[in-house]
Amino acid sequence: MLGVLKYVDEVCVKNNINYSIGEGTLIGSIRHKGFIPWDDDIDLLMDRNNFNKFLKVCSGNDRYEVVYLKGGKRRFWSSVIRITDRKTTVVFDDALNTPSYNHGLWVAIIPYDYVSNDEKEWNSDKKKLAFITKVCCHKRIDQKYRRQSLYYRFKTRGQKIRGIMASMVPLFVLNKWFVKILSKYKDNHTNRIMKFEVDGSPLLFPSYLFEGGFVKKEFEGHSFMVMEHYHEYLSYYYGDYMQLPPETERVPKHNYKAYWKA
Repeated sequence: MLGVLKYVDEVCVKNNINYSIGEGTLIGSIRHKGFIPWDDDIDLLMDRNNFNKFLKVCSGNDRYEVVYLKGGKRRFWSSVIRITDRKTTVVFDDALNTPSYNHGLWVAIIPYDYVSNDEKEWNSDKKKLAFITKVCCHKRIDQKYRRQSLYYRFKTRGQKIRGIMASMVPLFVLNKWFVKILSKYKDNHTNRIMKFEVDGSPLLFPSYLFEGGFVKKEFEGHSFMVMEHYHEYLSYYYGDYMQLPPETERVPKHNYKAYWKA
């Protein structure tokens, strides 16, 4: 994973793309100078403009691959992407956590977006995003979910509508609509920023937490970009992030096994 992170950093530095290591990776950098001992992934954060720029310039190489989650390569409804190591493969215990094909150990890049300061407009946008997400869930590939989806698809009027749209509207069209809503304020900054939680729910932050430039921080003996207000961000998101959690909570958050390819 560290090798993937170094590759992503090289691409970003070469193309003047700003990013910040984030989430548990950021806590690890500040508290442990590297991985949290029980962590099992790496997360990066980018604003929408830098994220779009990264998608344009990074197509991977013989070692590293860009994986678009949920719908297969270049067809995605979750805008989170993973940069993966082709020489490894991971097998998830939870099939719903798996993209449309196997991939290697990864670094996840999570975009964040400015959203309307007007609560009425934001609630409207939030409902649209939730609707698109539910429609896209009908397109999930694993067979267990597909059987469940078919069973429940026509149980209610709302599910009928989503089921019809899932059958008729291509995934890339849904994604284009999804990203268009998210990108409304990418060039007109507001006071609030949104990023998605692991469960797909939107979480709002004061925009100043993500603004003010970047600094370098150590991670596993290397220096990577970190948002200038990292302390305020981590405190807002996690509380006292320097305090170790109870031993019972010191466990990996993904259920997978990783292998070297022969």
